[in-house]
Amino acid sequence: MSTVAGTDHIIENRYGSRHKTLIATEANSRFTLFIPVDLLMTPDQLCKRLQMEWQWVLAETLRLSHIMSRSDIAMLLSNLCEIKFEPQWVKNTDLRVNGHVSDAGLWVSQTLADKRLAELSPELALELAIYLNTQPKRVNKGKNKIIPAEKLLAYCNALIEASQATMKAEKSKQQLQSSQSNVVYLKDFKH
Repeated sequence: MSTVAGTDHIIENRYGSRHKTLIATEANSRFTLFIPVDLLMTPDQLCKRLQMEWQWVLAETLRLSHIMSRSDIAMLLSNLCEIKFEPQWVKNTDLRVNGHVSDAGLWVSQTLADKRLAELSPELALELAIYLNTQPKRVNKGKNKIIPAEKLLAYCNALIEASQATMKAEKSKQQLQSSQSNVVYLKDFKH
């Protein structure tokens, strides 16, 4: 089981508009994505959408920023699909994370005002997310700087490594248990 802690915030694109933007920020890396919305979603729908969107935005950020090759991104996504993520809804009280979310909200508002748009298109949402996720961010009272895309990539690699180690340990345990019995499984002899 893995969780990605973060915070979500919905802003109105302009006063009284039915078009809104969901801002999702992963707490540790400050990786941010934007989801244009104009319909209500159930918590389950929102979870599915977030799980799909964060991987897609991460992949596009890594590809367009030349941080990883396409084949490495494909392998990363394949490995991430094998991990079961458990959504947890918690109230975010970390003012530092809230500051990054507020900053992202200002970027959305200013971008829409500059371009004289009523809503954030999926393409513009991706462009804005890539830009913000490849810029250095200050964390821990301004002492350290991180690049959100690189920090989230490191976190994903750590999750994958831990998941693969767990699967390997379970497989070894199963092999040990099967070797201690006198039952022969044909599947053990397949190539």
